Amino acid sequence: MIEIMKKKEKVDNEIKKLLLNEKNIFSENHNNYVSSILLFKDYISKLKDYKILLFNEYQTFGLSLNLEYNNLILDFNNNLRSEILPYMDFRNYLYENYQTNLLSGRYFNGFFIYLFIYWEVYKNELTLDGNISNPYYGLIKLFRNDCIHRYEGINVSNITMRSSSMNLKLPSIEDDFLAYIDSKCKLIGSAGIPNQEKVNELWEEFKSLNKNE
Repeated sequence: MIEIMKKKEKVDNEIKKLLLNEKNIFSENHNNYVSSILLFKDYISKLKDYKILLFNEYQTFGLSLNLEYNNLILDFNNNLRSEILPYMDFRNYLYENYQTNLLSGRYFNGFFIYLFIYWEVYKNELTLDGNISNPYYGLIKLFRNDCIHRYEGINVSNITMRSSSMNLKLPSIEDDFLAYIDSKCKLIGSAGIPNQEKVNELWEEFKSLNKNE
């Protein structure tokens, strides 16, 4: 019982940290940043890598995103299923105790905020050969500016995501680099999204600029 209370306290601490430092992620944001698209692609690449690492089948997404399938916490440690508050109960808890709503309906932001929080709470119980970074952190950065929602499929920055184009990994998700990407890349319809080669070039440029300062 004491351990359960400690975990509940950790959940509350993580909620408070997000409300204090990342309040904007609970809002409906539509800035249509290129970096938001890249952060989503980077997440899908991480998801695929973790599924393969854990000998689980990777399934491409279709017109929607499934919470259970994206729950890497349970992939790493299924014994936590009985400890983690179900998503709908978590939404109710957040509203009743913090007067905060998670975007719902056609929006998927709430799913990933929920998973981010519980990863932080249980991260010491999700290890293989060492510490594993929170795979949902990049999505928290995405939600500062944009949303993941359902509109003719999975939509980020007003662009429909295609599962066939998700093989991209960001060399860094630090804020300054993401801002640099958005200063160099602008969406024109569905054009303007850099591929892996272009992202790597931007990373080298960014590092070079910082080195010269």
